[in-house]
Amino acid sequence: MTEATNGNDVALRIRGLNAGFRMSDGYLPIIEDVSLEVRKGEVLGIIGESGSGKTVTGMAILHLLPENAETKWETFDFLDLDVTGMDEEAFRDLRGNRMAVVFQDPTGAFNPAKKVGWHFHQVFERTAVKSPDHAQRAKGWRDAAIDLMRDVGIAHGENVLGQYPHQLSGGMLQRALIALVLAFEPDLILADEPTTNLDNIVERQILNLFRDLQKRLDSAFVFITHDMTIAAALCDRIAVMYAGRIVELGKTKEIFDDPKHPYTQGLLATALALEEKSGERLQEIPGELPHPGNLPPGCVFAPRCPHVFKRCEAERPPLFHLPGREVRCLLYEDDDVAGR
Repeated sequence: MTEATNGNDVALRIRGLNAGFRMSDGYLPIIEDVSLEVRKGEVLGIIGESGSGKTVTGMAILHLLPENAETKWETFDFLDLDVTGMDEEAFRDLRGNRMAVVFQDPTGAFNPAKKVGWHFHQVFERTAVKSPDHAQRAKGWRDAAIDLMRDVGIAHGENVLGQYPHQLSGGMLQRALIALVLAFEPDLILADEPTTNLDNIVERQILNLFRDLQKRLDSAFVFITHDMTIAAALCDRIAVMYAGRIVELGKTKEIFDDPKHPYTQGLLATALALEEKSGERLQEIPGELPHPGNLPPGCVFAPRCPHVFKRCEAERPPLFHLPGREVRCLLYEDDDVAGR
């Protein structure tokens, strides 16, 4: 491993990530030329419709795609490491100590045959090695786990430690998982639609916990969601994905105040209509996401775009660099700073 070229504040830098799956009838590309940076203490949201490539991007970063996946990137830097060509055994150790994932369904993070307390004990045993008071940390794991669960709103943590995952509600299990993440203090946290299966009240509580988690650890945070209102409330910057490509990237407030890409504009119009509940017909983006094995020849959003023109149907647009923004749309070709 060699030292990465990151600046001091950049925790994760991905350049030119491509991923897909080997199928019985050939290779199916899912994401193409994805580049992202996440700074320490920053929340980067990845948003888009279901099937846009958000989860595949996140799981590719964490090396958690299935065996038939193929993943390539030009650069993968994580804090002080260049992990572009790191072997899987070394990456598993990195993921188990410095990276954490919070899944949409928290049951996937727990061994169903083991009690919740067993999971906390494993985490404290593993993290005790890097702690200056490792002996005390390993010995006092139960009290520490109860304290952490209290921090995330679990009042009777001692009871939860003695239960199996299936005995807890979805919201309670998600809280226990967040407490586990707190226990091993990772440098990168990736959350994949972690509130989708929760009711509105529990969702708000869990989102507040994520805000507290991010501030407490000062970690880099990647939050995957299809919900624009969640992204607005939680994220510092947003990457909008469509058909496996990033189509817009910038600060959250600027994107919400002035969305550039027609797809982002459509997502925001739909989210605003849902939030206002005006009784009027819901604005929707016409058409559907294209199948990854049957993408249109030009801009992948062209068949659904209200601003489409002839070149869009033939040319695949690059990401154009605007002041404080990146947009994959030919409408902004003349505004491209890097191209001048």
